Amino acid sequence: MGFLAGLALLLLGLHLIGEGLSSVKGKRYLLARAFSRPGSLLLSGLLLGLLSGSGTGLSLLALGLLEGGIFSLGQAALLSLAATAGAGAWVGVVALAQREVAEVLLALGLPLFLFRGSRSGGLVLLGLGLLFLGFLEMGQGAKAFAPLLSLLNPGPWALYLVGIVLAFFLGTANGVAALALAFMPFLGQEGSMALTLGAR
Repeated sequence: MGFLAGLALLLLGLHLIGEGLSSVKGKRYLLARAFSRPGSLLLSGLLLGLLSGSGTGLSLLALGLLEGGIFSLGQAALLSLAATAGAGAWVGVVALAQREVAEVLLALGLPLFLFRGSRSGGLVLLGLGLLFLGFLEMGQGAKAFAPLLSLLNPGPWALYLVGIVLAFFLGTANGVAALALAFMPFLGQEGSMALTLGAR
């Protein structure tokens, strides 16, 4: 049961991070000012991709800002590429998650969430804390699946197809990549890669 609870925490964390970052979308003038220079645009895209774990969502934001006349084509492309790189790094950050870091993020996020002016920042920190806790729970809960995986002994093509299905139902390829990292001790490197490639 720990694996499913961890998956639920991970998905809730992703949702809260998205909610916290979505408040930025409504402040068009702040976005235009913050992204006026290529260096700040690149750094912001990397950071937003790393926080949200969704390069696709931020690419759609960049497209909306392009269509709204706030961004030029070059700015939209740079934000999209930087966000995708940041989202790719998100998997590595989640894999390095420690319980203490998750607890600090939750402890910092709660007071921010309770005060009206900093609610979106609190949501992002709470989401990151839940995401880290979820990944840690998934890793612990994955041990229960070891006997089943050794019995089934799925090949790379079966895991590739499972990756496709999981990405469809979870709505996040990076979440499936994090899942593959949690199962790496049981699937091996080849199996984890097949699961991740199926999600992409």
